[in-house]
Amino acid sequence: MNIQKACEQFQIPLPLSVQPLCKWLIVSSQATILQAGDEITGLYLLVEGRYYVTTKEVTGKELLLQNCDIQSDCTAATACSFIFIPLSVYVTYDFLQSERFSIG
Repeated sequence: MNIQKACEQFQIPLPLSVQPLCKWLIVSSQATILQAGDEITGLYLLVEGRYYVTTKEVTGKELLLQNCDIQSDCTAATACSFIFIPLSVYVTYDFLQSERFSIG
């Protein structure tokens, strides 16, 4: 699969003119996608696979979280494919202000 095919299959409103500015990322199972403290550099759209989000408790144990606004680790549970939209692209193109891409 590639960005164009994924956009067509999942009806992602990412114009053809912007797709070359995005990246197709493949992450292997059990690999770290994002780590707590990492700077967010873009939007990750999961196309295939599963991942989980964890955060360290004060005692050092990991707690599984589903929806949280804190810095957490994201780890691939299975091999994952993402469309990565750099933050600069997200901010620059007005089409991303649609409800399907809203992050606010």
